Amino acid sequence: MFCSRCDDILRQRLEPLNDVDEDKGALYIHHESLESLEAATADPTKCRVCSTFLDSFTSGERQVVWEQKPQEYVTTAYLCRADHLKLATAFILVVNIDDNMLTPKMRDENRDFMLMMVFQPTEELVGTYCKRPSGSSTVSEESWDLAKGWLASCSREHEACGKGSKTSWYPTRLLDLGDPPDEVSSIRLVLMESEPIDAEYVTLSHRWGQASIFRLTKDSFGQLRDGLDISILPQTFQDAMAFAKRNLKIRYIWIDSLCIFQDADDRSDWMKEAAQMHRVYEHAYCNLSATGGEDSSVSLYRPRRTDSLCHVEVDLTFSILDPQASPTRYAMLDYHYWEKELSKCPLHYRGWVVQERLLARRVLHFCRNQLIWECNEMAASEAYPTGLPSIYQNQAKARLKSLDPGTEGRRLRQLATTESDSRFFAHQLWPRIVQLYSQCQLTKAEDKLIAISGIAKRMSSIIHDEYVVGMWRRYLPSELLWFVDHHRQSNGQASVRPEKYRAPSFSWASIEGCISAGTPVEEGILFSVKELSIDHVTEDITGLVKGGFIVLKGALKRLGLRRPTVPAVDMWLVNVNGKDLLRHTDEEWGPTSLLVHLDVDQADFEVENVAQTLYCMPARQPDGRDWSFLVCLILEHLEHGTFRRVGKIWTDEAEEIDFILGRGEDESLMPCQTYDAENGKHTFRVI
Repeated sequence: MFCSRCDDILRQRLEPLNDVDEDKGALYIHHESLESLEAATADPTKCRVCSTFLDSFTSGERQVVWEQKPQEYVTTAYLCRADHLKLATAFILVVNIDDNMLTPKMRDENRDFMLMMVFQPTEELVGTYCKRPSGSSTVSEESWDLAKGWLASCSREHEACGKGSKTSWYPTRLLDLGDPPDEVSSIRLVLMESEPIDAEYVTLSHRWGQASIFRLTKDSFGQLRDGLDISILPQTFQDAMAFAKRNLKIRYIWIDSLCIFQDADDRSDWMKEAAQMHRVYEHAYCNLSATGGEDSSVSLYRPRRTDSLCHVEVDLTFSILDPQASPTRYAMLDYHYWEKELSKCPLHYRGWVVQERLLARRVLHFCRNQLIWECNEMAASEAYPTGLPSIYQNQAKARLKSLDPGTEGRRLRQLATTESDSRFFAHQLWPRIVQLYSQCQLTKAEDKLIAISGIAKRMSSIIHDEYVVGMWRRYLPSELLWFVDHHRQSNGQASVRPEKYRAPSFSWASIEGCISAGTPVEEGILFSVKELSIDHVTEDITGLVKGGFIVLKGALKRLGLRRPTVPAVDMWLVNVNGKDLLRHTDEEWGPTSLLVHLDVDQADFEVENVAQTLYCMPARQPDGRDWSFLVCLILEHLEHGTFRRVGKIWTDEAEEIDFILGRGEDESLMPCQTYDAENGKHTFRVI
């Protein structure tokens, strides 16, 4: 179960490198060489900790890391209490690789190369059933029977999933898998307008990738209408069709590439169908998700390893962290289990899949090592067929379906005491959805708004609010305060503003990057939205836009940004209204300044500083309770009182806050449409 090194650490036979108390954990050298780490994962010992750690590296990453030469050690281990996870009786073992072993590219990526094992008393897992899946592949009768059981139980018992209900709405087109017998040899495209049906249908989520697949076009329409041999379709499609008909006894399936015209020179049908995509998934009996597939050329099923899917149990005494500890039976759980098995599968890097996964009542995932189930009431897997342990249930990534405004929003509204509370609770879901969505990739950058429009339509029907290019009118001032995490995309590349216009600069949808969305608040907001105008491509206000602006009323301040003499990552020296706001706290790096979050990084602002086109607008001030920052929007003046957004500034220093909020001598000279001298506010436009 454990190599000698892990066993010695867990049983506290080694002397830690640091002084240890109940609040501070114990730090150890884990493995000093790559050879030692590799040997720990070899049979017959196969250390569960070390093998799980190495599994978090791709084969390419392992090859790169193994070319590095370790200095004093390869990995460290840190043993501590799990209080921050709200598990008072649990303990954590964290394994980290020496940062010197990683390449600059690996350090830039938006993930950690570490393992976190949680040791939770087994008595706290009562009611959680763990079963190691049998069979060397997910193509097994046992797996299929379990999937059918999940579906039957959900459709029979789950109120939030529409138990006992049958769809009354159908997509424009569906694929007919044919009459019995169970095998599928050909398919036919049916038009609901001329061939109405009265039966359930399923949908398929898949990753297009680089595979060249057969598609519905004007030229192939007749072929699909007459009947198409499925042998020319990608393997993912064939497997999904066979599973639907043989295992679920469902005759109809909807697949985007075969049910929406894909002609490159005519997107009219695509635009029409994209606008009702939310209904396609909402009304489907189940969404079959090719979660583990790199693209549609691969099978839904694959060989698998099941040795690490279930937790193991071990008797330990963590006396070094708790002097009163006694021998206890612990379950050792990989804290990032759900993320590895599901969230970081290839399909979930595709932007369109966020709404497919959220809006479908039921999702059956075909993953690398097992089948996984998600519905509006339960998440389960082959390893945990009756539901996940609490440590996974409490993680946001394992509660993705709770972000569905139609289910979680309803629950939150039930907790509200007033209509105002109700709206606020529902609005709180949106920043979490935006954050998740922004971490995904789109084949076509211009699809940024339309690929989330289905969720926006669902949200709009619940909160009855006006949608504003990825935000909501009710809390628009605070939602304008989004920022890009480290001006990076999820793949580690720098954030960018696409060349082809897709949203005004004040919307997060104008940026390709990992977004921390503005949260819905009213307290402390220092400006107002006086007017907004969005020019949509079609009548769908949640879809594509071709222009727009907002008119804000707030206090403009002159701004200068320059790099420090000794450059540091993400550091700028800030000048407001002619005064340098510097902090002399670091002898090595020299003066520091306010925290600057740029939407898109740039080497310098020399041109803007000379031309004096940079400004900032105080947007949110400390509220005296749980918010202690002053936040300002960074704006660049273009012409005649019209600006574009550049980023955001933060500070929690009282002296800086007082200065920025104070009145300047030349405020009336700021470029704006009008100036309110009494309140020191400027009215100006942002595009």
